[in-house]
Amino acid sequence: MASPMSRDELIVVLAGVSHRTWMRQKERDQGVRADELDPQVTLHDLERSEDIVQELEHLGLLSDKLLIADKDLTYDQSPSP
Repeated sequence: MASPMSRDELIVVLAGVSHRTWMRQKERDQGVRADELDPQVTLHDLERSEDIVQELEHLGLLSDKLLIADKDLTYDQSPSP
C-alpha cells in the first residue's frame, strides 16, 4: 500500500534530486571530482523544488494527497554512483 507524502517531503526529495543532478553536471561539464563537491542540499535546490511543485499544482498534476509507493523518505545526501 502506498504511503502519503506531504508537500514539504516532496520538496525535500526533489531538492535532493536537483542537487545530485548539479553534482553530476559539475563533474561531467567542468571536470570537478565528486569528492570535491559538497553533498548537502542547498537553499537553491529547495527553491527550485518549490518552483517545480508550484508548477505541478498550477497544472493540476499534483493533488492534495500525494501517494508515493512504500519508500523510505529519509534523504540520503551522498551522490549516486
